[in-house]
Amino acid sequence: MSFKNFYITHKEKIDNELSIFLDRKIKDSKKISKKCGELLEVFKEFTLRKSKRIRILLVILGYQGYGGDKEKDIIKTALFVEFIHNYLLIHDDIIDHSDLRRGKTTVHKYFENTVKEKLSGKELKHFGVSMGILVGDIGCALGYETLLESKFSVELKLKAIKELNNLILKVIGGEALDVFAQISQNVSEEDIFKIYKNKTAYYSFQQPLRIGGILAGAGGKELKKIDGYAVPLGIAFQIQDDILGLFGDEKILGKPIDSDLKENKKTLILFKTLENCSDKDKKIIYSILGKENISLAEIDKIRDIVKKCGVLDFCQDLIKDYISKSKKAINNIDNFDKNVKFLLSDLADYLQKRKY
Repeated sequence: MSFKNFYITHKEKIDNELSIFLDRKIKDSKKISKKCGELLEVFKEFTLRKSKRIRILLVILGYQGYGGDKEKDIIKTALFVEFIHNYLLIHDDIIDHSDLRRGKTTVHKYFENTVKEKLSGKELKHFGVSMGILVGDIGCALGYETLLESKFSVELKLKAIKELNNLILKVIGGEALDVFAQISQNVSEEDIFKIYKNKTAYYSFQQPLRIGGILAGAGGKELKKIDGYAVPLGIAFQIQDDILGLFGDEKILGKPIDSDLKENKKTLILFKTLENCSDKDKKIIYSILGKENISLAEIDKIRDIVKKCGVLDFCQDLIKDYISKSKKAINNIDNFDKNVKFLLSDLADYLQKRKY
């Protein structure tokens, strides 16, 4: 079975379990207050938008790779990582001032739009941010609840929760580095890779696989071996994300292609471009970075500079190198299910070709 077929087979089950769980929580939350129920409904709508569900699938594969055989239990339990992901994503959209996520309005902007007739200016934005924070917090609570409600032993659940705490701390650390980098003039390539590891590699690949392995009973030495696969793949994923963030199709991506430029994000593709382009081209880039409104013509100027100085090719070659390291690492792990090895290797190729 290819990873694509595994994805198709499991996505419907995952979305169905997400819907069942959230419907139950909406019903329960309405007993607290009508408004609490409304927040849960917004969280459900956001969660069920078109999404890759990669992190849930990695929890499942980490579990199966280390010998876990209770598929129904692990699918229900793996929902935790999607709730945690959405909690962080909703807050990230607030930090990045994003208006669009998964092809629709971000949560904080949605709430702004509901009270435009009553509020304006700073009060309007504050209301949207406040509600966005609360909806994100719901995701955090549901993530822990899902793990605690699972049918795995108390010992395994406690180990999984400890790993989940590590996940959240790492991604918060990466986010902090990313935010500070936007106002710093001395960001190094090493700093960028620290951000990539903490915000993406550990959070999206390493920790989900590890938690799946923990729930299957894998020990520390066994889990460490998965890092050689997960970390390079996560870095490759983020570099590809940066490329799509500049060269992708906004309709396919479901988010704006100018957001990294508006926020002056210190991406590898931009860092290497500024390092290699002419002084004239640097002036053009700096005149665009951080602008509130960036035209498609201005984006095209930056795209041309990136390609002209060879950075697009450089980044694409770097992705191939990291994918190669990742695939080699997964194939060298002992005592790991062969079918899962193939699926994880195929996932690496699948992610390299993605368009969103």
